[in-house]
Amino acid sequence: MEGLLFIVFVLLLLVWALSKPINSNQSRSMFKLGQKLRCKVTGFEGIAIVKCEYINGCVQYCLKPPAKDGKMLEGEYVDQQQLEIIDEGISNVITAKETGGIMPDMPKYR
Repeated sequence: MEGLLFIVFVLLLLVWALSKPINSNQSRSMFKLGQKLRCKVTGFEGIAIVKCEYINGCVQYCLKPPAKDGKMLEGEYVDQQQLEIIDEGISNVITAKETGGIMPDMPKYR
């Protein structure tokens, strides 16, 4: 009986260990870039165009709202825990390419 309990304990420990990120600096993505997301706190909506992951484990997504009166609006960075999916947005339309260069909606330090 003790041997069976030990095996169950080891299996539970293994399942728990495999469910964790490989190291503390790797989080699991909750969203795909291109999805239309909404901030549950503010109601702000936009397409996820950037995923920003900090060394302390904080993960933010930049939400880019649609243009207004023909002018591009700035994206806002929101913690991933505050976000919810509205729909797939353009995630199935645009594919990533390695183009490099400066991005217009970089995080702003205040």
